[in-house]
Amino acid sequence: MKTVFEYLKPSLPRDHCRQSRAVDIVRAQVGNGFDPATVLDLGCGPGDTLDFFRSCLPDSRWVGVDIEESPEVARRTRTDGEFVTFDGVNLPFGTGEFELVFSNQVLEHVRHPETLLSEVGRVLKPGGLFIGQTSQLEPYHSYSYWNFTAFGFKQICEAAGLDMFEIRPGIDGITLTKRSFLGRPAEYSRWFAEESPLNVEIEEAARAQKRSTQVINYRKLMYCGHFAFACRHLPVPGGGKDPVSAGPQHDEHTLRQAKRQLTSPREQPVDSYRLNLFGGLSIDYEAPRAFHIPRALRGVGLAGYEPASLAAFLVSVEDTEDAVFDIGANIGVYSLAAVSACQRRCIAYEPFPAAGDVLDTIARRYELPVLVRRAALADTIGSTTFYLSARSDMSNSLNPDFRNHSGEIAVQTTTLDYEASIIRPGVIKIDTETTEMDVLHGGRRLFEDARPRVIIEILDADLAAEARRFFDEFDYSVLELGDPAVWRRV
Repeated sequence: MKTVFEYLKPSLPRDHCRQSRAVDIVRAQVGNGFDPATVLDLGCGPGDTLDFFRSCLPDSRWVGVDIEESPEVARRTRTDGEFVTFDGVNLPFGTGEFELVFSNQVLEHVRHPETLLSEVGRVLKPGGLFIGQTSQLEPYHSYSYWNFTAFGFKQICEAAGLDMFEIRPGIDGITLTKRSFLGRPAEYSRWFAEESPLNVEIEEAARAQKRSTQVINYRKLMYCGHFAFACRHLPVPGGGKDPVSAGPQHDEHTLRQAKRQLTSPREQPVDSYRLNLFGGLSIDYEAPRAFHIPRALRGVGLAGYEPASLAAFLVSVEDTEDAVFDIGANIGVYSLAAVSACQRRCIAYEPFPAAGDVLDTIARRYELPVLVRRAALADTIGSTTFYLSARSDMSNSLNPDFRNHSGEIAVQTTTLDYEASIIRPGVIKIDTETTEMDVLHGGRRLFEDARPRVIIEILDADLAAEARRFFDEFDYSVLELGDPAVWRRV
């Protein structure tokens, strides 16, 4: 098992061991040729970094995002920037929209940092950078929740698909604590830019022992109040090659299907649709021409889509006041049914970007209470490969052996237990193309404690038997729904 030093060593700089700030890392990256066209300041507060980025990246588009009720936002007076508010979890931007996400002393104030880091990974382009700094040994301030260790922070970044390639110590924890205790006297502010007292002692002692620059950085990190970091968004598996060509050989038609799946809705042919929801609401939306579900809905309507399963789902939703989890949402048929028929809040989990974008656009356009999470549910939190079906957008799966696939993308995974710690679900619908048992095993604590109702699609008799045994363990009653179409559900 690696020691903490061995684990952090690839991220520990060799060039110098001076204490650093996030802006110092940005300057160094720009000096090395990094020239992002788009910059997101996550937790921008009053917008103070706008001037910094205009000076070092004058041609970049800068966007600041923060929660509306932030004390720092309340102090904002400037109007010369592009400012956006969000709910603290879901970033209101498209997948791969930014080349740099910057975050300066924000993450210690975030209630659900792992979820937000997954969103950072989503909005970053592959190869884009996440640069920032956060707290390790800092007293409570301005509604702060956390202090992160360098070890722990690198772990949760990796789980979000963010490869931490650089981490540097900031002001030391003792000086930062003393500053807080004394009421933040002005003379202590110098230690943010200059070497703070304990950092000086650590470096002098280490140099006397002829320790390397990496070791000195490591020792300072163990006692720092703040640390700065730089992460790179992990690229698509296959070293950045065209995901279609990396798969097995297929005929020309199959390759065209995969190409259509890999392209975002804004870049491929789209059709316009109208859908009558429950409660008298009609929505107009656009979806890629290759998508199956919009065409099916055009033919049978919402009420005619998987009618037995949808009816059981809505009866369950009507019986709870809690949120609804729509796992494997695609364009969100079940979410749209729940919000229109029962006015319930829905969390839709869809790792395929093009499908998630369709639902997200609908929810924003019609102000529906649907939050779209671009993540796959599994039995662990991390990142993995999502396989794009050669047949249909309805057959994408985390299972590489489920039908033929002709492309793959990197996606983030989360678990039911973790998601339920943020928002408690009363009803869960699961349709993940043969990985349903992994979803269930990731929610054992949820099923033991909260006992939500579950509508789950099972495509295989052996998996159905395994699911029945799982639910028997938690004393669930299991009913089989007979759908006139193809599906069997437990």
